[in-house]
Amino acid sequence: EAFVVEDTNVDATGVAVVMSEEEEERTEKKRLQTYYFIGFWVFLVAAVAIVVIVVLTVGKKVDDQETNQITGAGISPAPSFSPTIERMQQWAEFLTTYSGEVTLNNRTSPQYLALRFISENDELQTEVGSSRGLQRYLLACFYFATNGDDWLECGQKDPSCSGRDVEKPWLLEKEHECDWLGVVCDVSKAVTALFFPRGLGNGLKGYLPPEVAKLTELQSIVLHGNSLTGTIPTFLGNLKKLEKLVISRNLFEGGIPDELLTGSKLLGTIFADNNRLNGTLPESLKFLPLKAIRCHNNSFTGQLPTFLGELTDLRELKLSQNHFTGTIPEEFYNATSLEKIIIQGTNISGTLSAKIGHLRQLEKLDVSYNEITGPLPKELFDIPLLNIQLQDNRITGALPSFISNLNNTIRLINLSNNRLLGPIPTGSIEALSSLHELILHSNNLTGNISQAICKTKGNFFF
Repeated sequence: EAFVVEDTNVDATGVAVVMSEEEEERTEKKRLQTYYFIGFWVFLVAAVAIVVIVVLTVGKKVDDQETNQITGAGISPAPSFSPTIERMQQWAEFLTTYSGEVTLNNRTSPQYLALRFISENDELQTEVGSSRGLQRYLLACFYFATNGDDWLECGQKDPSCSGRDVEKPWLLEKEHECDWLGVVCDVSKAVTALFFPRGLGNGLKGYLPPEVAKLTELQSIVLHGNSLTGTIPTFLGNLKKLEKLVISRNLFEGGIPDELLTGSKLLGTIFADNNRLNGTLPESLKFLPLKAIRCHNNSFTGQLPTFLGELTDLRELKLSQNHFTGTIPEEFYNATSLEKIIIQGTNISGTLSAKIGHLRQLEKLDVSYNEITGPLPKELFDIPLLNIQLQDNRITGALPSFISNLNNTIRLINLSNNRLLGPIPTGSIEALSSLHELILHSNNLTGNISQAICKTKGNFFF
């Protein structure tokens, strides 16, 4: 009859052998011991995992509690000097009015980094809410927003300040902020200027933070030759004492904001050349006591504004290399304080008006590389000019003998690449004792200039 073997061993021949009761008991004990061993290790691993999870959860809750103690909105301390959570909390609450809670809560923002500086890392450890501490905070916002650690000179990575004797590096030791490179203060130690003296810039990158407008005594901002981006900030119009804005050779885009021009009513100097600005020149410029405008090498469009003639204090106007159209408006010649007019390569057309004689202070006239036509007006030579550059236009007519009226002043005349014709007034030119350069090539002129004059002037007559 068939039967079932429940527990068997197999001998070397492969034949199943029925186990005895003692053997069965020994086998069952071994099986139970194996189960107990495996169960013990599973329990131990599970217990360790639970403990780790509990520790991490409790630690996170503690961190969150410390973080919420600062502003209740997520600013976490990172001690490095002699910080306390309470001090950072107090500074954060005070600075909310100046920078806003959301910005202060962003750990990557310049404002958060400046908060860390003023509450923890600043060796001066100014009193919370003090005007001195606030001023250092506002400057620190500027530092971090313009990537101060990567400045060419006097950042935290340049503690020697490139060997300078007077200026000091930013944010290091207990130096007064008025001694930091580029910071100028009045007798009361209030910041009146951000002025970086390097002609080629100091490697500033980033943007101007709104905290700059909280430096209410600022009169000058000179940041040329850097890589600042964005639009010209409207909040600069809050600087009621601002007289000079120099942001040449940066990467600013957009137009010149009306908020700046209507707010900073003392602006006398605007240098915004060599950027990426566009649009038209805003009419609100005419309400300012402007003495100098440099907006060349941008992408401004439209006609030359008639309101420029209303700028009666304007001495310097540089608008070259833009995309203006049309003629020079007659009203333009009412700006009788002008000393320099430089409008190269802008495609302006039309003639030079006889009203140019109204500009009795004019020393330099450069409207080269345009589409100027017609003859040279006699009134042009009644002005005590030092420099006339009208090359590469379509000027016609003769070179007038009354050019000799410029005898005591003129140093350079460039009328090349035009359509002038007729004889060269040799006697009138030889009477120009101050003349150093005369460039007349690529016209239809005839005659000669004496060898004596050419020998005296060298190779600058051609």
